[in-house]
Amino acid sequence: MRDSSRVILIQGGNIALIKRMKKGAEYYVVPGGGIEAGESAEQTAIREAKEELGLEVSIVRLFHMEDWHGAHHFYLVNTLGGVFGSGTGAEFYNHAEEKGIYEPVWVGLEELHQIDLRPASIVHKLR
Repeated sequence: MRDSSRVILIQGGNIALIKRMKKGAEYYVVPGGGIEAGESAEQTAIREAKEELGLEVSIVRLFHMEDWHGAHHFYLVNTLGGVFGSGTGAEFYNHAEEKGIYEPVWVGLEELHQIDLRPASIVHKLR
């Protein structure tokens, strides 16, 4: 796995997540993706927010970092503009069975213990 950047966007007691449905499993992930050559971790977070959520964001601060088969940065962000759910990333148009379905959703922070959020370690940081 390569290094990645993810965005923690919280508004009105809800967090923006990506609901995944893949091979019969339903789970949630923090929006984000792999850092591309020549990109900083912050630039990746901003790009991924646009691609996956349809939002322009600004970085507030590094919220959390994990190291499992690569460095994974979680950035707290603010919304600058855009329309939630209007992402144009390839993952939304390539619904091959092995890739599954991606759906941007708002989930209440109080509901995080009831869903399969991956990585599970982020749930404790968000509470």
